[in-house]
Formats: sequence, C-alpha cells, structure tokens
Amino acid sequence: MISFLNNIKKDECQLHYPNFILLGLNMPKMDGKQALKQLKKHPLYKKIPVIVFSTKKNETEINLCYELGANTYVVKPTTYHHLLQTIDVINSYWLKTADIAEVKAA
Repeated sequence: MISFLNNIKKDECQLHYPNFILLGLNMPKMDGKQALKQLKKHPLYKKIPVIVFSTKKNETEINLCYELGANTYVVKPTTYHHLLQTIDVINSYWLKTADIAEVKAA
C-alpha cells in the first residue's frame, strides 16, 4: 500500500491520492497496524482518512487503532447483504458527507 501511494504520478502538477483507505489488519507483508502507523507518520499520507476494516470487535484492538490514527473502525459484516450495506454507508459518508483535507505535494 505504501509503495502504491509512493508510485502515484503527478498529473498536471496534482497528485491523485485516494479519498480514503479501507485497511485490513491481517495483511501478508505488513500488518495493518504497522501500515497505519507508517501512513499517519508520513507528511502527505497522514491526511488520507483510514478506515480499519476488521473481524475483531475487541475494545483494546479498536482503541489501539484509534491511537495509531485510524479515522474509523468498522467490524466486517457477517453476510454479503450487510457487507454491501456497510460499503454503501462508508462510501456515502467519506465521499459525500465528510469534508476531507486535500492532499498536496510539499
């Protein structure tokens, strides 16, 4: 993910970063908490909202993710129908409702 963001090319002097990142905690090369930590330390990427998407509904885990800079923590739904509803709510909030700071190159 970090390498993906690092490879985003300038288009007419603007960088086109994602509007938000949906981050799983169990990733193969780097766990989600490590990735979150790196994102939130980076001067450009720290402005991109990060939504942690996890199967764990553990208060300690949730609090840790918020301490690391997560903007939202969502427990993965158990059915496909609820997954679609959850994605629709995330999309509606982060793309239509929330005011997000534009990420600009330094």
